[in-house]
Amino acid sequence: MPEVAFKRLQLAIENDGTRHRLALKASADGDLLHGPLDFRTDFRHEPFTAMGAPANWTGRLYLSTGPVDLPTLARYVKLPFTMYGGRVDNRIWLDFARGQCAGNYRPPRAS
Repeated sequence: MPEVAFKRLQLAIENDGTRHRLALKASADGDLLHGPLDFRTDFRHEPFTAMGAPANWTGRLYLSTGPVDLPTLARYVKLPFTMYGGRVDNRIWLDFARGQCAGNYRPPRAS
């Protein structure tokens, strides 16, 4: 895998009883990623259950990597076509419940 270095890391962690939130933002420096990394999660677990067991978690996860260089990615991930150039920007939202994917989250529409 290509080496990716991150600069100017910003990390926030908030624990409030059964609710746990984490946010990590960092600037990427490498051949694969050409934009900031943004990872956030917000999850809960039932009272008196093991917080460290993903089967007890319900919440949401968000990941954005900024532009990904497709020819570099194609060197490490098998793609069904030849990639000569280009970049793709991505954002991923995931809802989960009891440690399993709970369905497709639809982000709010921009106005």
